[in-house]
Amino acid sequence: MGEAVASSVDAHRSIQSSLSPNGVVGNVQPDGAGSSVMLALAAYNLGPSRVKTAVRKVQDPIKQRSFWYLYRLRAVPPETREYVPKVIAAMIIGRHPEQYGFQRGE
Repeated sequence: MGEAVASSVDAHRSIQSSLSPNGVVGNVQPDGAGSSVMLALAAYNLGPSRVKTAVRKVQDPIKQRSFWYLYRLRAVPPETREYVPKVIAAMIIGRHPEQYGFQRGE
């Protein structure tokens, strides 16, 4: 991919590092308007250049450029359409596991 690993954490293997401004994902929106967490997760799963390409290719007259817009248009592959909601669900459950029938781990 061309990136050098300069520290003990490989941004390609860590979602947290990838989502940082200097990580693999960076900015997935072609106009520099920033990115949503969901687009960043899609880029982590699919690759930043493929998400940028999907964002550029869709006809979006209101410049919505959200993950859900790409999802509805099937602009990203099925595995990415399934991956992002699962990660978001895991984040929600992780914050309040008791509400979903899980016990908080020690």
